[in-house]
Amino acid sequence: MFFVALGGAAGTLGRIGVDEALAGTPQWWGAATLVVNLLGAFALGCAVGHGLAFLSPALRSGITVGFLGSFTTFSAIALLLTSSPPLFALGYLVITVILGVALARAGIALGKRWAHSGALEA
Repeated sequence: MFFVALGGAAGTLGRIGVDEALAGTPQWWGAATLVVNLLGAFALGCAVGHGLAFLSPALRSGITVGFLGSFTTFSAIALLLTSSPPLFALGYLVITVILGVALARAGIALGKRWAHSGALEA
């Protein structure tokens, strides 16, 4: 539980960092939400594909549930979708899901390659 809390704090700080990095973009189109969710999908895919067997279960949970769970966000998507024009909301949702799934698959493939190559081993 400690590593999930620690990962959660780090993921929140990462999310704030993306928000600040994209501060100059119009807020109405949800750039920061899209970026963190797509990065999170790719990173989780990498973690799942690799397996991270060299880490303890507590550390794996800290990375996946803690860090990536707090870095990505569903609540911001829900708010964006309910406060946007219907066509924009549908397009945003489709882009998020299609690119998210594609990046998760790419991450899984890359994670498997890393696992077979011995990369990321302690």
